[in-house]
Amino acid sequence: MECLAMDIVNLILSTYAGYNGSGEDKCIWQPTSNGQFSVKTAYNTFYLDEGSANSKWDFIWKLHVPPKVKTFLWLLCPKKLLRNAQRLKRKLTNAIVCPRYDYPLESCPHLFKDCTATLAIWNGLGFGGVESSQLMDKYDDWLLHNLKSKRFVIHGLPWYLVFAIFIWFIWKWRCKVVF
Repeated sequence: MECLAMDIVNLILSTYAGYNGSGEDKCIWQPTSNGQFSVKTAYNTFYLDEGSANSKWDFIWKLHVPPKVKTFLWLLCPKKLLRNAQRLKRKLTNAIVCPRYDYPLESCPHLFKDCTATLAIWNGLGFGGVESSQLMDKYDDWLLHNLKSKRFVIHGLPWYLVFAIFIWFIWKWRCKVVF
């Protein structure tokens, strides 16, 4: 109150904010019809909001890959991996650049699709940038396409399995460079 003149403070305090019959102010939980909070509605609210973004990735849990790869993919797909930009915000690093080739920003598309070091891995596998990489501008589309693809088989393994293991390997390699 020291910041405002006393006559302004009195004017604010004398202003009635409600309308006649509105009653006392109280906290309400908007996601329910009665305004009462419940753990169930909190859970549903959180997962409905998150679910719209994550539901397209639910198939990950059905992939025939090791559990640690599934968990990695679950974090990768909605871009929740702790990359250098997030590490900088948490004061865990001094730079947001790619740790391998000083690309200006370490993003998921750069790290798994466009980085020179990553392209060398994909080229070594014989796919020169992964199936449809050049045709798909959107990273999410590229990721979905490759994780669901059953068109190719490499040494008896379906492409989605090879792809999932290799992007997990790329992440482990990146972490080894960073840490």
